[in-house]
Amino acid sequence: MRHLIFIALLVPSLASAEIYRWTDAQGRVHFGEK
Repeated sequence: MRHLIFIALLVPSLASAEIYRWTDAQGRVHFGEK
């Protein structure tokens, strides 16, 4: 459920910045601008 909220907050920023997505060693998905 937390992921859905996070994505909903992230969507508006997709129009203004290029977002990168990656998965860390523990299998967690991260989003960032770098």
